[in-house]
Amino acid sequence: MNTNGANDRPVTNDGTGTGTSTGTDSKPRTDITIILDRSGSMECRRADVIRGFNDLIAEHKALPGKARLSLVQFDHEYEPVHDAVRLADVPDLNVDTYEPRGTTALLDAVGRTVAATEARLAARAKKRAKKDKSPDATRVIVVVITDGLENASTDHSLDDVRKSIARLERDAGWSFVFMGAGLEAFGQAAGMGLSAERSLRMGTSGEAVRHSFRRISGRLVVARRLVVDAPAEAVRDALEFSDDDRRE
Repeated sequence: MNTNGANDRPVTNDGTGTGTSTGTDSKPRTDITIILDRSGSMECRRADVIRGFNDLIAEHKALPGKARLSLVQFDHEYEPVHDAVRLADVPDLNVDTYEPRGTTALLDAVGRTVAATEARLAARAKKRAKKDKSPDATRVIVVVITDGLENASTDHSLDDVRKSIARLERDAGWSFVFMGAGLEAFGQAAGMGLSAERSLRMGTSGEAVRHSFRRISGRLVVARRLVVDAPAEAVRDALEFSDDDRRE
């Protein structure tokens, strides 16, 4: 674990990572964004993705602490479903709200989502500043879930996405988790600059898909339980998958 540098600073809404603990809350706001593939190849996993997502949300609704969730679905098109909605208010997915189709514009989805999230957090910080409120600690976690290789992006290149992720991890203390399908999963994650330790291969069976969601949910639980002034590196350590996670 790194014990020096910008990543040791609590993360704030303006994305600078320069805030301090309020001293009143033991845990920060957690801002979770899930980027979910709904391309046509996900059809065979549709029911299990729905169940896995709903189980994850149910587990986190039961946890104490403030958390908001954003959900983006993508194929060759981009659909923001929830924008920083309180976890308690996030509805379940169903066959009407999760309908696989189309091709896989993964890079566009990641690039567009991280830019939108950064702008939203900056706007929140600006609003608090106008009210003479100090920045509140926000733990930002982005989860990317896909079963296919990139084949349709037009606006964001691999280099664009890699640089954005590196900057946000380095300067803003964000954490990224990746779940992909097949033997290409780790190659995809590495191409975007994502850590192998926080990448998981999605299984092919229904139970394996649901297990993968359970493993991600479990890692998020550990991260959310960290104290407010835990360094970003500690959050990333909490999000790392164990050998048992991978074997199971």
